[in-house]
Amino acid sequence: MSRPDRFRTPIKRARGLGSAKDGTHHWIVQRITSVALVFLAIYVVGLVVVFAPSGLVVREAALVAALAPAMGEGPALVLAIASRVWLLIVELVTALAVVTLHGIMHGRARANGAARP
Repeated sequence: MSRPDRFRTPIKRARGLGSAKDGTHHWIVQRITSVALVFLAIYVVGLVVVFAPSGLVVREAALVAALAPAMGEGPALVLAIASRVWLLIVELVTALAVVTLHGIMHGRARANGAARP
């Protein structure tokens, strides 16, 4: 132990370290992470259930069950339906982008006289 540290108490050495220094920031990040992980876990539940296409109804029921204690059944159901609609829109936009890019790439290949794959 160095000479200046000899007169410091253990609490003095620990002060300024860890989440005590950034308590509010850590609290906010933990809340955001926990909400994001609820949606991620529910999405995985929808993928694991193979008898329902894309976890239809199963994912919504699990999301309502997870969120109802914190926000009530009505708002949880609205959030579950909004989540389903949002994921549907994202999947449709992604599929449309892939089809469009595929057409553009193959259109260039045909215009350049390349053989069709």
